[in-house]
Amino acid sequence: MSLEIYLDASLRMWGTGEMNEGLKKLYKYQTKVYYHEKKRWNLYLARLFCLIASPLTNIFYSGLDLISTYQDVRFKTTVEESIKAIKQKDNIVIFPEVSDNGYLKELEGFHEGFAVFLKKALKDGIDIPVFVFYFQKEKRTYIFDKPIMASTLFEQFKTNKEIATYLLNRCNDLGRMNPKIFKIRRSK
Repeated sequence: MSLEIYLDASLRMWGTGEMNEGLKKLYKYQTKVYYHEKKRWNLYLARLFCLIASPLTNIFYSGLDLISTYQDVRFKTTVEESIKAIKQKDNIVIFPEVSDNGYLKELEGFHEGFAVFLKKALKDGIDIPVFVFYFQKEKRTYIFDKPIMASTLFEQFKTNKEIATYLLNRCNDLGRMNPKIFKIRRSK
């Protein structure tokens, strides 16, 4: 969420539908999937913690104006809402990492849904610059790669899977970097 706070740009984030569909679904998702399966917490501890955390998370997420993502036909709504946001000059932040085994330092894979969104945007005449970034937790630092245009990705690669693998490798390369920290001055 530090991107939302510190990035000086209008943005919308993709977030799993369960986090955006009310307190009951949020509680179930946070306890079973997020804290128990991904963060490896004891299930009973996760349930107890989420009695307090879920209502607060629900309030917080409602203010973020997330774009809900799904793994079924509702994904079409995700893409349509994202195109609308791009046309309104919002930036879209997508976290495509496969996190079935938790949040690992070396990412295991990217889901390919973002490529479906990029392809639809291109069909609508919008060529989106794609920025891969990695958060180095121990240094509390975001590292951003140079942008690559969506059209370039589709020229270089034949499938969404190839694009996802290419960007995954770029992201993991960023995670292995030792960045120099620069202070950015904003113009007045």
